[in-house]
Amino acid sequence: MTAQNITEKDLPESIQPLVELIGLSEVLNLVQKCGGLEVIFSRNPKPDSILVQGVGMDIAIKLGRYYGGERVSIPKAEAMVKQLRNRAIIADADNGLTDNQLAAKYKLTTRWVREIVNRPPPADPAQLSLDFGVDL
Repeated sequence: MTAQNITEKDLPESIQPLVELIGLSEVLNLVQKCGGLEVIFSRNPKPDSILVQGVGMDIAIKLGRYYGGERVSIPKAEAMVKQLRNRAIIADADNGLTDNQLAAKYKLTTRWVREIVNRPPPADPAQLSLDFGVDL
């Protein structure tokens, strides 16, 4: 999961303030390592804490300064993670990987890979607007 694959609109609202604080790539790392956990953002994080193990001491200190010892539930952001995975699968397919190679790489069935690759792209709501004032 990399920051270049997503935009801010892909993120759950609950994560967006963290992006402003520590940056998108660090938030993605935080979600990957600590998603689904309640984490204490300590002002003085310990090297063996879940947070430090997940994102490193520098980011843990920055979060601790901002949240001042609060316990925060880190969202799993499963929809975002799946969306990113699916985009990566489609990009890899466009670059020539076979369905079997994709299935092995992403630990999915070949059938599910074909479903993802052959799925039409989501409609852009801006393109659904009609000229006579009716939005679908």
